[in-house]
Amino acid sequence: MASNNDSLVLDIGSRSQTNLLSNKLPTILEDSFLLEQLEKLALKVNLSDAAFSNTKDTIATTKTNTQTGCKDKYNDYISKLDDSIKGYEQVLKQTQVVNDQLSVSIRQFNDISKDSEKFIEFTNSLFQDYTQTSQLTEMIPKYLQYFEPLDTIMRRLNYASSSNIVRRDSFKNLLSNVEASLIFLEEHKDFKEGDSYRIRFKQCLIRSSELIAHYLNNNLLKNVSTEITDRLKTVNINDPLSIGTRDALVYNKFASISEIFYQQLVEITKNIKNTKLKRYHDELSSILNDCLNNYFSIRQNLMEPIITARLEEIENSEKDNDIVTFIQNSRLYFQQVCLDEYRLFIKFFPIKICRQSFDNRILRFCSPLYYKCDNKILRETDISLLCNSVTLFSHYFEFEENSDEYLKQFNEVKFDQVFGPILQKLQQRLILRVQQYIDNNIANYKPTIDSFMISNRKNQLSGSKDFDFENDSIIKSFLENSNADNYLNFLQSNNVENVTLESTENDNLLESEETQKQNKDEKLKFITSYYPPLVKASLLLSKIYSMMNSIVFDDLAHHIVHYCIISLKNAYTIVQNSSNIAGSNSLDMDLAYMKNLLLLRTQVEHFNIEYIVPETYLDFSAIESFFTYLRKGAKSSNSGTSVLKLARELVPKVVNNMVDARHELIQELRNIIKNFTEVATEDIVGNCFEILEAENSKNLVTKNIKVRTNVEEKLPRIRSQILNFIRDQEIVGHLIVAIQEVIVQSYENFYENVTEKVEANLIDKTQISELMYPDVFADLTENVCNKLLSKSIDCV
Repeated sequence: MASNNDSLVLDIGSRSQTNLLSNKLPTILEDSFLLEQLEKLALKVNLSDAAFSNTKDTIATTKTNTQTGCKDKYNDYISKLDDSIKGYEQVLKQTQVVNDQLSVSIRQFNDISKDSEKFIEFTNSLFQDYTQTSQLTEMIPKYLQYFEPLDTIMRRLNYASSSNIVRRDSFKNLLSNVEASLIFLEEHKDFKEGDSYRIRFKQCLIRSSELIAHYLNNNLLKNVSTEITDRLKTVNINDPLSIGTRDALVYNKFASISEIFYQQLVEITKNIKNTKLKRYHDELSSILNDCLNNYFSIRQNLMEPIITARLEEIENSEKDNDIVTFIQNSRLYFQQVCLDEYRLFIKFFPIKICRQSFDNRILRFCSPLYYKCDNKILRETDISLLCNSVTLFSHYFEFEENSDEYLKQFNEVKFDQVFGPILQKLQQRLILRVQQYIDNNIANYKPTIDSFMISNRKNQLSGSKDFDFENDSIIKSFLENSNADNYLNFLQSNNVENVTLESTENDNLLESEETQKQNKDEKLKFITSYYPPLVKASLLLSKIYSMMNSIVFDDLAHHIVHYCIISLKNAYTIVQNSSNIAGSNSLDMDLAYMKNLLLLRTQVEHFNIEYIVPETYLDFSAIESFFTYLRKGAKSSNSGTSVLKLARELVPKVVNNMVDARHELIQELRNIIKNFTEVATEDIVGNCFEILEAENSKNLVTKNIKVRTNVEEKLPRIRSQILNFIRDQEIVGHLIVAIQEVIVQSYENFYENVTEKVEANLIDKTQISELMYPDVFADLTENVCNKLLSKSIDCV
């Protein structure tokens, strides 16, 4: 700004002294441009020449006066301007001085600012050091309190003369210091020699916990156990009057130390629950397990004589040595014992930590029961008793483990785990006995003509050689069942027998002797109306259903149905080969076969047997062939190659088959239905559809009338014959319709054959007009069948 002002003032000054003084300013009228503009303006306002002349003179006069006044003013202006230039120059000099001083001040201020920042940084560092030092000074006493008591604690623990020290308040303070020090060291792992101190404090923790455990085991449990044992020696366990005294000793007296025991044990368990001391949980859990083992060992020693005496009492009280009664009474007794032990246990140990230990150790507590039950189960051969025994434990396995219902049911003792070993033994024994029963009564059953032709013995109620009513536990249990509800449901589900039985609504109500006899007679009719292996198989499946794992049951059921089909086919073949059977007898045989297959089908559907099961066995046929070869006189002097070849051939082969009882059963049903419809059709039609070479019109008409008569007469008789074996109206209707379709198809073939012979001039054309058209014959048979199907199955 100063330089610009200086240049402007100097420029004005220089111009005023040179140009303006030497050259005069032009007047207004001397300006040609201005004069030209004035002339134009005069023309526009139409001024006259005179006016213009006057104006010109006036202007000239004014010009002269103006020039003189402007010069004076200009000179004054120049003079003032020079004075201002001098003032401005002085101001610029002063401003420059101030500017220089301000620049120096700014540089000094920047230096001061830098010095201030360095000072602040330095003071902050000093403050932080001071703060840390102050905090460390304050924390050193607090930190030292976790280390200073170590020597005193170790000395006191190492030289503890008695475990009774754990009952003192000073010991609890000591243990609290140890725990606090270990937690502190876990949180401050960067301390120098921290691991060394941690190990020493850990030794103090373990040592103090061992002192507590020693006090609990030797001073409390052992003393009270010895006292109770001594007093029990004076009590007669077998005396009913002493039961109250005995229970008071083994439970009430034992529970008298529970409060002290629990308070001391909490000092161990609280460290096991502390997540900050997780590193020491294994050692502490081992000490706790020693206490648990010692507790259960003492409890088992106290209760074992009582339990053994009670089991012997239960066993001796059985008149018939019934396994069901023994297991039921034993189960009830041990259920109460386990509940008492649980309620006693929670007074000594915190259940949240020790629950799993109790569940595991209570199984050892029940070992006398397992031993007694194992002996009885291994000697038991009655399938019904084994099933009844399994039923005693069914309500323990109604819900899935860890479900809400399961936790509510077993909120105290998990009885499914307590009685699980017994149930497993029972099921294993049951499976073994079922397999033997299948082999003896189904797979290896030797059928006879009488055993299959059930129509000959349908009204027999007892005395059949095929049924051992006294020794067969399955049949005996079925006949002696006073409550007929299950049996009635079983028959209704089969839809093969129209049987009604009276039954009571309450299982505990006794039926009258007359009703029992009537029910037994109905059951005997049912038994004797079927092929014996099928009856036994059906009753067996009904008995073992839901008694074992579903996979095992499906496997057994597949093989049972498979063996039943094989046995039934063998019996059917024996009857077929025994004599020439034709007509109604052949129909009876097919219907009997069909009836038994329908019973099997009902079992397959009722028990949902629909999965294929593998069957693996060893094939020893090569060995049998080898001995046959030797018997035929083969020499033993063979070459080495032949011996090796023979050895390879003698190795038993593993054969893997798939047993699909459902498919096999359906196939057999299709075959027998096809065979039945063919035999029934042949019985109705006879030789009416045979066309002889010398056939005349009279014979054809006679055969035609005979076929119609046979349909109207024999088809109802066949229906009645079917109802003697099958009472399911739907199945009866299907059989009648199948027979109708075969008869109609046979007649259509007959009519077509006659037509071909007429066209070939083998038969007179007039003869075909006497025959019924196939449609007419089909309507006839359909009307007959509709009348039969509309009748109730009771209308025979």
